[in-house]
Amino acid sequence: MFKFISKLILVFTVLSALVGQAMAVDTMSFEMDIDNKHYNSNSESNCSTNMSQLCLEAKMLKKITYQAAVLLLILPSVAMANIHHGANDAFELLVYKSPSCGCCKKWITHLESQGFQLRTKDFHNLSDIKNEYGISPNLRSCHTAVTESGFVFEGHVPSKFIKRFLLEEHPKAIGLSVPAMPVGSPGMEVAEQFMPYTVFIIYQDGSYEPYAKVESYESQFD
Repeated sequence: MFKFISKLILVFTVLSALVGQAMAVDTMSFEMDIDNKHYNSNSESNCSTNMSQLCLEAKMLKKITYQAAVLLLILPSVAMANIHHGANDAFELLVYKSPSCGCCKKWITHLESQGFQLRTKDFHNLSDIKNEYGISPNLRSCHTAVTESGFVFEGHVPSKFIKRFLLEEHPKAIGLSVPAMPVGSPGMEVAEQFMPYTVFIIYQDGSYEPYAKVESYESQFD
């Protein structure tokens, strides 16, 4: 996404320069018309014989730069559409869960309410899935969510931490985990009860460390 924005800025700068050049061409053409005393509504008649080639080139440049000006006007809308589409792509998850797991469904509802697009696959035994994605037994929970690019989110990880992780650079990480099922975490709400817990970041070599400490119910949300 950041590379796209950088390219967008470059294109915007070039188009802006072309529009400025078009305005300069307009000024030059007008001065040429005055100097040759042939200024009227027909621009071709404004050129003297010995300057006709220069005038033609100026017209061609004006045509190109006016087209660039139109692109400059519509470019921001196109850019925002692409950025929005890219964000939606980043927040798509495939959730592996048990068909009878109620807290998994509640966690899915939590993510959908925060703009995530989710698909689900039901399995009666998720051990093979967790082994495949390198989630050690002490970091496991009831469900496993995976992005198209292969990042894993194990258990009741709040949406705010998933978004933060996906927008950061973690070349050696495979994802995040909330082990077990802490009471009060998204999908595990029980009246007003809450148990502080830690979100762990998992690395490719199997190691892990705290990514965020959640001390209150409110701190789980943006």
